[in-house]
Amino acid sequence: NGVGHKDPKLDLLLHSWLEAMKQFLWNYTNIHSKFYGKWMAASLDTADALECGCWFARCLCEWSSTFIIDHDNLPENIYGTWNKSHLDDEDMKNKLAEYIMSLGNFFSTTDLKNYLDTPEVQTQYRMKKGICKKTAQNWLKKMGY
Repeated sequence: NGVGHKDPKLDLLLHSWLEAMKQFLWNYTNIHSKFYGKWMAASLDTADALECGCWFARCLCEWSSTFIIDHDNLPENIYGTWNKSHLDDEDMKNKLAEYIMSLGNFFSTTDLKNYLDTPEVQTQYRMKKGICKKTAQNWLKKMGY
């Protein structure tokens, strides 16, 4: 870390993609490169140098052209985003807490499960289905009950 260096806090995958884009664009714009001005050939050569295939070459083209148009538009690393819990939604968490308080001192995982099985709640929070008792138990524990 040099003086004045500010860590952008990029995840390692995004960082590697940005480095690949840099290499690809250098390959494309360097007048001494045999791929100078040859967009697809430069992307294929770069992907090959990185031990990747034509899928990655297409990604390099897409990411780079998008970045050229809008410098704030970086490739998005979606790894792990499909594992988000509905409980991460603060509005839902607050509604669940209100519901649990309305039950008084005595409630069970079945109460929570039945509440989340109602069509209104599922529609409101875009749930495809309800939750099982074990998930209800985990959610209650995560909420501090």
